[in-house]
Amino acid sequence: MDRDGYRMAEMLKAKIKKALDWNKTKEAHREGKLLKKRLKYPFYAQIKYDGNYTVTEVTDDGGIRHTTSGGLDYTSLDDASAIFAGVEAGFYLAERIYGEGKLGDRDKCNLKGPKTAQTSINHSYKVFDYLTPYEYKMGYSVRTYKARLHQVKENIDVGSVAQETMVFDESDLEFYLDEASEEGYEGLMCIQEDYKWKDSTSRTVDIVKYKKRPTADLICIGVKNGKGKYDNEVGSLLLEDSHGRSVNVGSGLSDTQRSTPASLFIGTVWEIEYERTTATSYIQPTIVRIRDDKTAEELD
Repeated sequence: MDRDGYRMAEMLKAKIKKALDWNKTKEAHREGKLLKKRLKYPFYAQIKYDGNYTVTEVTDDGGIRHTTSGGLDYTSLDDASAIFAGVEAGFYLAERIYGEGKLGDRDKCNLKGPKTAQTSINHSYKVFDYLTPYEYKMGYSVRTYKARLHQVKENIDVGSVAQETMVFDESDLEFYLDEASEEGYEGLMCIQEDYKWKDSTSRTVDIVKYKKRPTADLICIGVKNGKGKYDNEVGSLLLEDSHGRSVNVGSGLSDTQRSTPASLFIGTVWEIEYERTTATSYIQPTIVRIRDDKTAEELD
């Protein structure tokens, strides 16, 4: 490359760098989220199972009714419901899992049949909360999570109670997270002792999901236009790794990046966080940052 060509290449690189605002670091992105949900030590650090949220109602006469997070009833075709036999009437909140509920097990935890007659088989439960019939009907609890968890342990066999420990500082939390991750679990649910349940679709500040997510560097091979509030802007990037797996990612792009000309993205390398990979793609990807220090030959 001659001197003029080199100069033009450097000018283009500087222009792209400014336009893509790649000074937004991974640390700043995470800090902004964590500041919104700050827990006070000590609190419960509970295993986050890769399963499906379930509400099980036990009636005064011993009846058992399972309901999905979407409000649909289903029937268990095996003895998984036996853990609720003879327990105190009320509503038990649990994760319905396959196997040990480790990362990736959710794929094998789907219900069978039509929505009006769904069934489960070869699943089990990890119970993490209990509400009296009155609390559930009213939509809130005046009892603390500490008291409700104690009642769970009084009613449910220990093997079917969500595994948890009390953490007293950040070193405790990081140690337990490392342990959970190494064992193959998704992460932790951090729950304040004095958390009072409220029927809501949004997560309270007294509960925070805390987990480690793997990262990968992928190259941008395409750009998808945005819709709605991102109309006439960049909606997502089509990214690809060295194995040919590809994924569209829009989450994590800044407003500055979305207003950048689409052509400037092609060939740039991006770091993403993700839940896990499949044979052809990435699950739940989020953009972390652009990698100006990486080339197409250094992809994951």
